[in-house]
Amino acid sequence: MDAVTALAQFYDPPFRCFTFKDFQFAPTLEEFKRIMGYPMKGSKPYQYMEHYPSLKTIVETFDIPIKEIEDNRTNKDNLIGFAIKYLEEKAVKLARDGKSDTFMAVLALIAYEIVLFPSIKDFVDFTAIDIFLAYKHRGENPIPTILADIYYTLDFLHQKEGGLICCCSPVLYVWFVKHIFQDMHQLRTKSKKEWANILANLNERRVQWYSWSQDLNEVICKCDVFVDVPLMGTKGCINYSLYVALRQLGYLMTKPSIMDVTKSFVIR
Repeated sequence: MDAVTALAQFYDPPFRCFTFKDFQFAPTLEEFKRIMGYPMKGSKPYQYMEHYPSLKTIVETFDIPIKEIEDNRTNKDNLIGFAIKYLEEKAVKLARDGKSDTFMAVLALIAYEIVLFPSIKDFVDFTAIDIFLAYKHRGENPIPTILADIYYTLDFLHQKEGGLICCCSPVLYVWFVKHIFQDMHQLRTKSKKEWANILANLNERRVQWYSWSQDLNEVICKCDVFVDVPLMGTKGCINYSLYVALRQLGYLMTKPSIMDVTKSFVIR
């Protein structure tokens, strides 16, 4: 996405935010839960443990026999998974057989990979399957994982001084445009040059800071001994500081010590 690529140029690694002329803002758990409709309170966050989902669970959820799994799973760039074409054909067959619940599960899995965890084009890896199954069967919340992967990818690409953002880019795009456009229904397709110009001229008066319809009574500023919010994703661990984002959540900005805000870490 041209918009997300342009936005990444303003990423500020030490502060884990996007820094513009006269303001900063950052993606937060609270905003992502609103965008995606996943409640944070009372839900256990998904934790990536570097293992694949059990074949038994895949068989029961997607109605795929073990032999069919073994025949169709492939290895691409050291990732195990299924080609989307195979899953699409599976979904069509399930629909024809009248297995609506299983059809919806396969369709949702394809959407999960395309929208949230696109690693390789036209390929659903077992990590995305594990996250999907963890939510479907155990109610584990994927939002911290999604936010962690976004911050991790931004940090990694900044170190490389370039690259494409694939991970969770549709969610980041929605978060971004909701802050700079009052009416998203009137948003039209823009070129790379147009997005670059919009961001270069963006100032705090043009930003949609907070929607009172969000009604945020609680926000997560820190966790236990951490002075910020640690996140665990599928690529590694990273933290972010909510202090730079309080304004966009409808709270007064506070002034923590500079060491608290810039005490960033990344575990790869």
